[in-house]
Amino acid sequence: MSFDSYSDLKASIQAWLDNNNPNLIASIPDMIVLAESWLNRHLRTRETECFAPTPLAPEDVTEDCLGIYALPTGWNGARTVRRVGAYLHLLYNKRIPTLSNGQPTNWLLEK
Repeated sequence: MSFDSYSDLKASIQAWLDNNNPNLIASIPDMIVLAESWLNRHLRTRETECFAPTPLAPEDVTEDCLGIYALPTGWNGARTVRRVGAYLHLLYNKRIPTLSNGQPTNWLLEK
């Protein structure tokens, strides 16, 4: 089973379901969105890791006893946060690019 684009993926899912019900076929894009959502929550690979050095404002952070800093409200998803000089170094997992007719492929589909 090989697919190189969003349309190939939809065709493969339809073939796997072995069902020509128009309502089921119409829901295949929703199935893909749900799968992407699940993968974004659970998949942790080198391709999803992102490193972002962020300028540090002293009033924005508090230091705990391990030298690891708590981020202000709204900074979600960071796995590791360390202070290096005047910067916070954030290591987080970025989202997988969403597939659509306008964006027919992404790195995950290519792999």
